[in-house]
Amino acid sequence: MKRRRLRGILLLSVLAFLMLAANEPLIAAPTMPTVDGFVRDGLGSPKDGVPDDVIAGTTVQALDNLGVSFPFEDRGIIEFELPSLSGPLTGADLVLPVFSAMGPYPFTIDVFTYTGDGVLSLSDFNAGSLYTSFAYSGESVVTLDVTSFIGGLYTSGDDYAGFNFQFAVPSTIALNGPYVSFGSLEHGPAAYLAITPTVEPIPAPGAVLLTSIGAGFVGWLRRRRTL
Repeated sequence: MKRRRLRGILLLSVLAFLMLAANEPLIAAPTMPTVDGFVRDGLGSPKDGVPDDVIAGTTVQALDNLGVSFPFEDRGIIEFELPSLSGPLTGADLVLPVFSAMGPYPFTIDVFTYTGDGVLSLSDFNAGSLYTSFAYSGESVVTLDVTSFIGGLYTSGDDYAGFNFQFAVPSTIALNGPYVSFGSLEHGPAAYLAITPTVEPIPAPGAVLLTSIGAGFVGWLRRRRTL
């Protein structure tokens, strides 16, 4: 009797473990930028709302300074190629590690979103429509919920998500600031998209193996009882 009870407890433990392994949720890998940097208007020429330079291979900088001799504005740009999903989207966060920043704080950053093309260009300066705004107060990481924007891109079959970061109100301080620069591919850690798809749990190879072992164990117990 004791042996049978021990066998029963062991069997239940194995089956419980198999169920947990088979239902382990899948975690999507972070989606890294395709291109990033910023587009500048002014400094070497008058600030007139028409972009002058594409600055790649650097951080994703947002700055709008009217207080210097040659006013200029930098708008940070990030574009991501969207990964294929095995099910409907349930969530998407844009995670922005801050590379450097200067106050006075707080200041407000407007986030514009658009359908990208995987190329950093002058036209990105005025790209997008206002999606959200956030007050920046010196945090080391900024996380934004972009589920509705990313979900809309998947629905329409677009391949690239674009983000444009700009100051809501220009600064009149006669210094090179305030500003915020987010991490990039060249100066990491870079920003990334954390996309969560809805998927039916798929057993990993190890879970399939354990399931087979469990089935064999059950068969062995049944044969022992019939002997």
